[in-house]
Amino acid sequence: RFNRKGVLCHNSSLVAKDIIIPKNNMTGPLPPELGLLTNLERLVLKENKLTGTIPTFLSGLQELLDLSLHVNKITGTFPDFIGNITSIRRLWLGFNELTGSIPLSINNLHNLEELFLDENKLTGTLPFEVGGLSSLRYLRIRTNKGIGGTVPGNAISSYKQLERLYLGNNSLTGTLPPELGNLPSLQLLEVMQNFMTGSLPASIMAGCTELRWLSLGLNQFTGTIPSEVGGLVHMKKLYMYSNRLEGQIPDVWENMTEMDEALFSLNRFNGTLPISFGELKKLEWLTFANTSITGNVDFLCDHHIDLVFADCLGDEPEVLCECCNVCCIDDVSTVDNPGVDMSSLVGIKFPYDCFWQG
Repeated sequence: RFNRKGVLCHNSSLVAKDIIIPKNNMTGPLPPELGLLTNLERLVLKENKLTGTIPTFLSGLQELLDLSLHVNKITGTFPDFIGNITSIRRLWLGFNELTGSIPLSINNLHNLEELFLDENKLTGTLPFEVGGLSSLRYLRIRTNKGIGGTVPGNAISSYKQLERLYLGNNSLTGTLPPELGNLPSLQLLEVMQNFMTGSLPASIMAGCTELRWLSLGLNQFTGTIPSEVGGLVHMKKLYMYSNRLEGQIPDVWENMTEMDEALFSLNRFNGTLPISFGELKKLEWLTFANTSITGNVDFLCDHHIDLVFADCLGDEPEVLCECCNVCCIDDVSTVDNPGVDMSSLVGIKFPYDCFWQG
């Protein structure tokens, strides 16, 4: 059992098994005495004020399962020796000040299930190799602006247990790999706010049928939305805003009954809004402003939707909508008032005026 210091010992001895001391205002570097605890399985010191680098003596903890040092002030590079702790299952180092690249040795961690490296200062490319992280379920590397290059589709698609993939707010380029459609357990795919291009692979829509959350916004994707998106019947949140997508939005949404947010604004869509959106009774947010979508969308008014953005402002609006609560206009020169900034609501900076209705 745990003592008052957050240390759990093995039942038959006084050998420390787990050290779990979160949110305790701990300061300074990790003490070298930790390297003597060769039977340690969990070292969880998250949300403190620890400084210094990740020390080499941790490489001797060959039974370590959980290393959670996120939300501290740890500096230095991501150490290559981490790849020698092959027992580890959970590696959470996010929200620190780590620099340098992710080492190739990370691929030695065949038992790793969770990797969390958000909000550091990491650089380079994603070093993943085919079959390397074969047990991975959770991969989160967000907000490291120094990380670029392409998404290694062949490698990541070999992680068949993967459920959540977060790669947003980096500097990734290239296309969204169609190989990701070979991840049958994937529930969340997030690559927003990068510099990615190309079309949206139909293979992802067809193969990742467990997807609940698909976040592709703030990139440079082109082409049309594949009709296979209609097969994602578990989808709850779909973010495609601020790209260069075009054509008509396919009318395939009637079976996506769990959908509560669908954001399509700031694209080049045309035609009319699919009437099947009117079948989504759980829909709370729907945005399609600053597109070329036209026509009457009063079929949305049969259900209560908290927030609808549409180009329904002006004397001759592109969209007719009695229940749209935010109306926008593409041509700000025709509007006398300054409008309101909607970015705080949905994280989108609209380059034109929007106004609350009613």
